[in-house]
Amino acid sequence: MKTLPRLLALALLLLLPAPGLAATDATGDAVGAEVERRLAELAERTGSELRGLVSEGQVVMQGRVHLLEHSLRAEQLVWQTPGVVDVDNEIRVVPHDETGDDAIEREVRLVIKGEPRFQNTNLEVGVLQGVVSLRGLFQDPVDVLALKHRVASISGVVHVVIDAHVVAGVGPRALEAQELA
Repeated sequence: MKTLPRLLALALLLLLPAPGLAATDATGDAVGAEVERRLAELAERTGSELRGLVSEGQVVMQGRVHLLEHSLRAEQLVWQTPGVVDVDNEIRVVPHDETGDDAIEREVRLVIKGEPRFQNTNLEVGVLQGVVSLRGLFQDPVDVLALKHRVASISGVVHVVIDAHVVAGVGPRALEAQELA
């Protein structure tokens, strides 16, 4: 008879949501409602069309945005939603205007030239149908992410691919760190 209480306790544990996951309430999926709220706020601010399909903490984001940066921001917001365990970003970038690849490349080079942390990266830049490819050496992994977001805010960019090699201990920041040590 001692096994019956243990089985009941085990069954109750299996019915409880995992730690960090929101429970589904009687009026619908709490995670889904929060994802939709966050995406709706971003869509209103950016003039985008965004929606999230949610099932058991897995989110498929769909819609259209005018800047790649808005898609990246939407994904970040969804990942920050309690209860989300996986995100599939299927948002399409549809720029307001038809910016040519040459114009996009010029803008990318201006970004690189305007930021001291990107100037010693020896970046190779390529653009084909709005897809920006960057390859180079970086001193800090944070610089890779910063560059991606800066490039994603350029009109006409639909995707960014970065082949980054992070080399610690090279360049001005490494020298500053050695001086402080």
